[in-house]
Amino acid sequence: MPQEPTPSLRVDVLARSALRIRADQVPELRKSPCTPGGAALPASLLKHADEQTVAGIAAVLGAIEEAGLEAGAFGDWAVVVAPRHLGRATFFRTAFPQFQAEGAWGVSPHLISSLSLHSPSGAISLALKARGPNLGVGGGPGGEVSAFLMAAMMLEAGSVPGAWVVLSGWSRLRAEDRPENGLGEYLACAVALVPPRPDWNGGRLCVLPAAVFFEPPEGAVMPANRLADWMTDAAQLPGRPGPVPSARDRA
Repeated sequence: MPQEPTPSLRVDVLARSALRIRADQVPELRKSPCTPGGAALPASLLKHADEQTVAGIAAVLGAIEEAGLEAGAFGDWAVVVAPRHLGRATFFRTAFPQFQAEGAWGVSPHLISSLSLHSPSGAISLALKARGPNLGVGGGPGGEVSAFLMAAMMLEAGSVPGAWVVLSGWSRLRAEDRPENGLGEYLACAVALVPPRPDWNGGRLCVLPAAVFFEPPEGAVMPANRLADWMTDAAQLPGRPGPVPSARDRA
């Protein structure tokens, strides 16, 4: 019997950006995030946010600025975020010692809203004033493809005009680095997706149930499961990275 073709979805890449920030750079970025055009975000937005949330918002704002998009143009967009092991640093550094010392009453209730799987997508939605769906996907290695698939399905259904997909994680710089000791680096990749357009001459993603392929303007197709192959545990993801440079690569 002939094999049924694998269904695929195609979406256009409107903007993209990736960055790496050392753990000791996060506090300063947390205090002074700015939207394109110089408008400062409320300081309370990131006060209790996980480091991956801070990096994810910075990547989104960087993509908006690099592509020259309007900061207020995402009111109906969706936000889908695939973090990796969100909250490890805070739980090991603060929550577990407090719980052991004082029980449940010793743990701040802010941890629930700031360190849940949906927390990064919620914070990014607030930063962009986006009223569309915001979802946390996965939570560990391998959630990246699911995030792209979720966004592509919403665009295919016409339920949103666009979607931000944000990948984030932590990586060690040295063998002794641990997130709980404030060492290593945080990584984020942000991609703005819109439905395919016949006159689009930019990049495009082909999204399959178990893989993502990046189709750049010149037509060479490259597996993009590892758009952020520099993320921790990247060896567990198949494929080769698409051309998404990090801040270190651009320096």
